[in-house]
Amino acid sequence: MRALYNSMVQVTRLTATMTSQGAASITWSPVEAVFDLFLNTTSYMMCRLDVQFIRRGVDQPAPIVAGRAPDRVGVLYYDPVTDSSGHSLILAGDRLVCVSGPVTGTWDIRQVPDVAQDFIGAHHVETQVVEVSQATQSGSVQPFPGSRP
Repeated sequence: MRALYNSMVQVTRLTATMTSQGAASITWSPVEAVFDLFLNTTSYMMCRLDVQFIRRGVDQPAPIVAGRAPDRVGVLYYDPVTDSSGHSLILAGDRLVCVSGPVTGTWDIRQVPDVAQDFIGAHHVETQVVEVSQATQSGSVQPFPGSRP
């Protein structure tokens, strides 16, 4: 399956920190873990991002939206990677920033990733991803006064 991976993404997670004045600062930070043992680079991994594909009976259909372009929805395929206790390193709520490959943008993992098994163990992991609205991506105009880009 690895031969089909044509996208490189950076995995980011929402982290909250407190400033010295006591205010909370929330940012999307790269996850300090090696997700791809072949690539062997912290917070980056190779994957396949199949846009406009929905797995029947598993994925949520895209909601109908008015007044803006519809979200792009797809399926993410990647190699299973766990910590020393066997828990997945990629979690629901993480975001993927496309670095290279045919697909661009920032993608949100909203569901718990599904592990596809073979006869021995985990073969690959797949999960639905939804593109993040360009208005809420890093570097865009911030919707709230005083928020940081």
